[in-house]
Amino acid sequence: MTTAPRHLHRAAMVVAACLPAAMLGALGTSAAYADEATTPVPTAPVTVTYAVGTDTGAPEVRTTVASSQQDAAALARTLRSVPGVQAANVTVPMHRLGTVVSTAAIDPSVASQWGLRALSFSSTQAWSRGAKVVVAVVDDGVDRAHPDLAGAVLAGKNIANPARAVDPGSHGTHVAGIIAARANNGVGGSGLAPGVRILPVDVFNGESATDATVASGIVWAAKQPGVRVINLSLGGPDATDVLKRAVDYARSRNIVVVAAAGNDGARVPSYPASYPGVVGVGAVDRDLSLASFSSIGSQVDLVAPGVDILSTSCALTYETEATDVCPLNATTHQPRHIYVRMSGTSMATPFVSASAALVASRFPSWTAARIATEMQATARDLGTKGRDDLYGYGMVQPLTVLRGVPTAPQGTSITSDSANSAISVRWRGVARTGSYGIDYWSVAYRSDGGAWSVAKKLSYAGHACVTTVCSLPFTNVRPGHVIQARVVAVERISHIVGPGSTASRWHGVDAANTVDSAHLLDLEAPGNSAADVIATGSDVDWYRVNDSDGLDVSIDDPAPGQTITVFDASDTSTPLATADAASVYQLIIPATGVPTSYLIAISGSAAPTLPYRVTVAPHS
Repeated sequence: MTTAPRHLHRAAMVVAACLPAAMLGALGTSAAYADEATTPVPTAPVTVTYAVGTDTGAPEVRTTVASSQQDAAALARTLRSVPGVQAANVTVPMHRLGTVVSTAAIDPSVASQWGLRALSFSSTQAWSRGAKVVVAVVDDGVDRAHPDLAGAVLAGKNIANPARAVDPGSHGTHVAGIIAARANNGVGGSGLAPGVRILPVDVFNGESATDATVASGIVWAAKQPGVRVINLSLGGPDATDVLKRAVDYARSRNIVVVAAAGNDGARVPSYPASYPGVVGVGAVDRDLSLASFSSIGSQVDLVAPGVDILSTSCALTYETEATDVCPLNATTHQPRHIYVRMSGTSMATPFVSASAALVASRFPSWTAARIATEMQATARDLGTKGRDDLYGYGMVQPLTVLRGVPTAPQGTSITSDSANSAISVRWRGVARTGSYGIDYWSVAYRSDGGAWSVAKKLSYAGHACVTTVCSLPFTNVRPGHVIQARVVAVERISHIVGPGSTASRWHGVDAANTVDSAHLLDLEAPGNSAADVIATGSDVDWYRVNDSDGLDVSIDDPAPGQTITVFDASDTSTPLATADAASVYQLIIPATGVPTSYLIAISGSAAPTLPYRVTVAPHS
């Protein structure tokens, strides 16, 4: 390690002034040991980080310097025994967790941001844009002058270099844009939460950050007004007591702490993501498969888009690539504002932070713990059923949380029949059924804290279990064990990602969640009339038609914003035709001989009046 920066030396002098006499003696003993060595061995100074309690309850992070790694470890142990010192450890490095893929040659648009489409950006905006919420971006700084972040970025603080303003960091600017790039400003694209404000907290001194600077940044951010979310697109493999103390303090301030799970592509822990209560985020690609670089393990709570993500940034030069700090133009004194594509769990993390900000804005009374729990409970399961170490609980679904999800069932209990090795799970209804009601109950049990059983489903059937008690039996349950039951009210309508740029779809029991399960309309089947008419009480998002003569499609009394989109079933990347269902009665697909099979999507931003009727007929 090179000579410690001057500000570390100043911190060491403050330490000596504040510590008791016994501690000063310990410091002196350590120095004497080094001076009296008969064969001096040249060593580089090593920094020790420690946290001291204050009257406000916020830990104050300080550093001091030892002459070697051995002395540093001994000093950290001694510091832990000093009254008022909450934590101490040898300082460890922290790293950014994002990599530049390419630079955009032209201004991007929302259509170029696949991550927004995957998370229902268009539909979330009807519920919340994150107004009155501040997200602290603890990173390498943000380009406050970027035109797509105009008015979104607060002054912030440079923790690593307190005498300087916040640096325009390429990585931090990218993260900030994913969260809060302004929408409908005619510039670039948009962030997922374009109404929030960004508080930049610069913790990198050039290319390096440590647990000391990151911990200090977390504590400072947690004390600032309006901060509800802290984004940490950084990490390292080493757990330290000081960094955990800072995270715990932020959580005690009712702040959602979100951190990158790591880019090792293996089962490697990453801190702060691995600390309890932190929402750890992995990355998925366009196919919603786990990114090859995304670390796995218990630190993964959620995943989000993290491959080839287009967002705001500033231009680096050959000399500044290592530091990630963009140089300023000599005339304008501003960096060159650009857009780049980057990949990493660093890019996935701000999508979850933005989701948390949207939820905090819509439900301001919710605690940080509830926001995190709701995001996990409503995530789209992508891996092994239930939580797993690859995808965590699944891909975050902000739209589902914003719409309102059912509350937990009331009065869950278990009765047992030991003679028959069986149990019966009993429960009553819920206090809130959500915006679209409950489709079914999902019921499971586990023995002695082990794996949950395969869940059984029970149709909600209107107001079942509100006035009466519901019950489901399970057999082959061994007596003499501690049994836990889990009953979940599953929302009737939940979001799926459709082909192309469609952002929002509805689905019902006929179509499940995938294009492959589209409801088949066989117009040429014996006994069918010229048209196949569907009247439904819960809408179906996809219809499949095997016909090569062209189609007429119409909706009776469509809802505002409802659209009809028709695809070639063999290519769902580009629609053959699309129209606002409220402005046209019929959508005609001319006969071309190709395709031989169509997919019809009924979608929109508001639920239709139910039931509604869809008519599909061969075009004549």
